[in-house]
Amino acid sequence: MKDEYFIKRELCPNIDYYSCHVLNALHIPLNMFNAIFAVTRSVGWISQWREMMSEPMIKIGRPRQLYVGSTLRKFKEIEERGDIDTFTIKHHSHE
Repeated sequence: MKDEYFIKRELCPNIDYYSCHVLNALHIPLNMFNAIFAVTRSVGWISQWREMMSEPMIKIGRPRQLYVGSTLRKFKEIEERGDIDTFTIKHHSHE
């Protein structure tokens, strides 16, 4: 937390920051890190699910979020939109 990288960006390192050093020291391949993070979190996910299921009234858990994306934009019909490099609009005839 006292590292300039985190202070400058107002970041708090999470457990993954420290875990990656341990996994690296254990010679776990880098492409396995995400899978290992997910497996280790599954215990917490299952515990939260079991706790939710034990409640007399089941509620959907929703974390609080603030949308910080684009503001309202004018809607364009699909025909008015241009194709982009990786996506092409194809019209199929159903004859």
